[in-house]
This record gives sequence, structure tokens and C-alpha cells, in this order.
Amino acid sequence: MKVNDNQSLFDMAVQIAGNVEAAFDLALINGLSITDDLAIGSELKKVEAIKKDITNYYINRNVIPATATTEIDLSTHRIFDNTFDNTFN
Repeated sequence: MKVNDNQSLFDMAVQIAGNVEAAFDLALINGLSITDDLAIGSELKKVEAIKKDITNYYINRNVIPATATTEIDLSTHRIFDNTFDNTFN
């Protein structure tokens, strides 16, 4: 199965097997650590579906879970501007 942008092993496990516990099996058969970042476009060997109703839900609705976080430049994502900083001088 091909890895999409921002997918983790947990995302892949839910999509392929319908259960996050399958992430451990995915890591094992693909020679990965459970916390490894996945390369976009890489192919993972599949594991057996544990909960087929969940995998069918994702397939039928074309849902691709992608919850891995990316680095954010916090200097451009501030909650408060300089007005707040100057209020408490």
C-alpha cells in the first residue's frame, strides 16, 4: 500500500486493518520503528484486516487518514501580536 502525505503507521494500520494495533505488525513486517516518519510514495507490505467493516468504510468513502504532524514555523503563527507584548511592560 502506498503512503500518502502526512500518514503515520497508525494511519496506515487503521486504513489497511481497521485497527491501530496493526501498526505494530506493519512496523515489524516493513522493518520500521513504530515512530518512524513514512516517506511519501513508499510502499508498505499489508497486514490482514482485523475489522473489515472499518476498512470497508474507508474504502467506500475514499477516506485516507493522515494525522502525522509537520513542522510549523511558530514565528508566523502567533496567537498574540506585539500589542499584547507591549501591554505588560
